[in-house]
Amino acid sequence: MTVSRTESIKFNLDFIVDKEKFLEIEKYNIKINKEEFYIKIIESIETIECAFNKFDFHEIALSFNGGKDCCVLLHLINYVLLKKFKDSINTTNNSNQNSSIDNNIKNKGLKTIYFQTPDSFNQVNQFTENCSLVYNLNLLEVPSIGIKEGLEKIITSENIKAVFIGIRFGDPNSLHLEKFSFTDPGWPHFLRVNPILKWNYHEIWEFIKICNIPYCELYDQGYTSIGQQHDTIPNPDLLIPSTLDQYYHANRLENAENERKGRGKNIKQIYEQQLLDKQQQL
Repeated sequence: MTVSRTESIKFNLDFIVDKEKFLEIEKYNIKINKEEFYIKIIESIETIECAFNKFDFHEIALSFNGGKDCCVLLHLINYVLLKKFKDSINTTNNSNQNSSIDNNIKNKGLKTIYFQTPDSFNQVNQFTENCSLVYNLNLLEVPSIGIKEGLEKIITSENIKAVFIGIRFGDPNSLHLEKFSFTDPGWPHFLRVNPILKWNYHEIWEFIKICNIPYCELYDQGYTSIGQQHDTIPNPDLLIPSTLDQYYHANRLENAENERKGRGKNIKQIYEQQLLDKQQQL
């Protein structure tokens, strides 16, 4: 979905927070457990609110990679910010403290850490730039001096104490995490905030659909998990029968356990060779 048309994006999530309205919207959905999904959404919002209550706005950042999970997380964060500061934004007689916070939000935006490498997809880079305009993000690109070193430089220079991360159970290195977890030894020290940890693949896409959230165009082309160009291909499970290189949308994936089936070392080379072999057989 393009991010150029923002009028259709549902930024206000009150219609989801209202349980009766949410269950009415989802009444025909048989892919997910509606009650559990509702609880997960509310818990995610509460986790985000807790983080903003614990830290000042300028001490918090979002780790953004342009993926579907980060898009959902960003949308939830945006809703919390709209609700949290709505009164002070719309009131002329603000306190100095509220004015300062509001100016940070409107003028600088949420600090957003983005890892861009020469091997990043151009579509992801462009989508991230567009998202920064739609959601008023303060993009902080990690220097290409190494992930740890670059992250340390940003965390220190920006005085960041907590980072929202769009990780879910099932992702690499996720099983030991909780909603709030400090970074592992050897990494820059900050509190990782993981609001969507319990969400599953189908819930992510359902939320994107009902809120009309922008997402990277690669998902339209059958990618279900996006890494770097050299280790990412469209998910083989979504290959349209009788075609060589046409794929269904990522939300058509039936078995969520195969979400990362298009990821792996040397998988791009293998994929291109297999495609070449098929073309030669025609």
